[in-house]
Amino acid sequence: MRSKKTNFFQISVLVMGAIFILLGIAFSTSPITAFKIFNENVSAKWNKSANDNEFVSDDVFRDFNYDNNELIRDDEFVAPLYLIVRAFGILLVFTGFLMILPIFDPLKYRIIAYTNGVFFPFISSIIFLKNGLFIGVRKENANGDYIHLLIVILGVIFLVLSVMVFSALMVTRRDALEGKE
Repeated sequence: MRSKKTNFFQISVLVMGAIFILLGIAFSTSPITAFKIFNENVSAKWNKSANDNEFVSDDVFRDFNYDNNELIRDDEFVAPLYLIVRAFGILLVFTGFLMILPIFDPLKYRIIAYTNGVFFPFISSIIFLKNGLFIGVRKENANGDYIHLLIVILGVIFLVLSVMVFSALMVTRRDALEGKE
């Protein structure tokens, strides 16, 4: 029978794994659709028609298929970035599946919880929060419009998850050193 501490540890890695899988699926299917889930607004320059420089209405743009968007496909910077985000979404899915391993053997796969459950999300949260909150501060006329809500939300989610897994690892540390589950 496993202890309550071990159950807390297993629940925390299961929650993190599930969130990694969901985020990975969202970003691997279509990164722009994932941004729309978090209600990230698209700037006016993406509202330009692909054929001319006239702006189209927001209603037309909302119905536009993002994955076949010529602005993404033909842009030499955005197209590779878009495809790389999709590939990293798949990597996040497999990282989520890897986070499920400590459920089966909490002692053997403890290092996975440290690397994928504490270090990866903590460093990612620092990068997300730094870039999401302070990107507008560097602009000369920053008036708060440059804070990217999606990046801040992901930073907070990753920070909370890393603290949760780290606290579970600290609670079960003594038992792990003694070889107990």
